[in-house]
Amino acid sequence: MRAHRTLIICILASLFFQNCKKNNSLRIENERESGSTITIRNFTRDSFNTKGDLVWKIKSEEAFVYLKENKSIFYKLDFDQFEKGKIKSELKSDRGEINH
Repeated sequence: MRAHRTLIICILASLFFQNCKKNNSLRIENERESGSTITIRNFTRDSFNTKGDLVWKIKSEEAFVYLKENKSIFYKLDFDQFEKGKIKSELKSDRGEINH
């Protein structure tokens, strides 16, 4: 059961970060948040539906991923949700937390 849960977490994490650009991701030595599994600077992630339409886009100055806690913390968060190619809603925040 535990191995099954670990496998699911690894798959979800890989899907979550599959569109991250490697050349824009930097390890942060002096972190704002402690204990994160993964820390990324200049984080971006786009999500598309099965038709190839952009569904949402997230950008962040810094991202801290906690795999065991199943959450991510973002600084300078910019989240846009799209419908029919246009922004449906947008969210901007100095700090945001997503529970997966």
